[in-house]
Amino acid sequence: MRLPPPSSPRHFIPKVSVPEAKGNSLQFPRVLPIGLSRLSTYAELTKPELTGLSALTSVFAYVLAADSQATWLTAAMVGSGTLLVGGGAGALNQLIERRFDAMMKRTEHRPLPSGRVRALETGAFGVLLALAGALLLWIEAGPLPSFISLLTLALYLGIYTPLKRKTWLNTVFGTIPGALPALIGWTAAETTPSAGGWFLFLFLVIWQFPHFFSLAWMYRKDYERAGYHMLSVQDTENAHQTHRINLLSTLSLLPVVSIFFYYESTGPMAIAAAVSLTLWFVSISAKPIVRGLTNTSTTRTINADSRNLFFASLLYLPLVMILGLVSRA
Repeated sequence: MRLPPPSSPRHFIPKVSVPEAKGNSLQFPRVLPIGLSRLSTYAELTKPELTGLSALTSVFAYVLAADSQATWLTAAMVGSGTLLVGGGAGALNQLIERRFDAMMKRTEHRPLPSGRVRALETGAFGVLLALAGALLLWIEAGPLPSFISLLTLALYLGIYTPLKRKTWLNTVFGTIPGALPALIGWTAAETTPSAGGWFLFLFLVIWQFPHFFSLAWMYRKDYERAGYHMLSVQDTENAHQTHRINLLSTLSLLPVVSIFFYYESTGPMAIAAAVSLTLWFVSISAKPIVRGLTNTSTTRTINADSRNLFFASLLYLPLVMILGLVSRA
């Protein structure tokens, strides 16, 4: 008697990995337990690197604004709430862009394109995370940080995400939700952000230009394949526009970081250290410009310089944050 096929996609026959013989030994594949594998898939949906950085930014802003009144509990709750809302935004972003993620080598193995999770499941997960994060912020930090977190979500999904397929200015608009976690943390300590909070917000807006433009250059072929309107796709082969914007952005950080540290009353030594860090960041962004002026620029150096600037941006931001905290201790 033939058995009927399963009536629900939830009923499936698990795949069994058979060890391969190599020489006189058997090679057993490393397999995660089902529970850990599922948790890992959900973690991928949250874009942990991006959301983790946003959470750290909110905690940094809260500790600076609250100063001696800061508590470990509130700092942890502010960071957790920001992490949850950011994770929800990441999951919903992947839901919206799942068809295009499948076209890019960098993202084709994400949970949705690889079939490890369903669209409905991703949507429910993203909404629940975002609501949980906003509720946590409301309870522990107040309505304003909670509102800013939901505003961040709305701008990220409603403005930045669709603009990626229309104009390279999507990055400009995307810097706003990217910098708002600073105001989440700041308003957890102050009802209205002071000048220091707004300068921190401006600092993060500017920092994102070299960070994301260098990343976009590294993956420009991927973005072009998926139909994204990024500056790197429209730029010339020598990345003239990209390099120029990156240099102008890092130079713009000099007055902003100086004023920010001045407002936070950290003293001349801290200001000098922050300016020195920023000058180092400027020097990294200036390298491709110098190569272009001296006719020593090649495809290899352009790609290498973009990669170096991207990793320099990842180092520069936490160093500035650490400096701000240490100088206030």
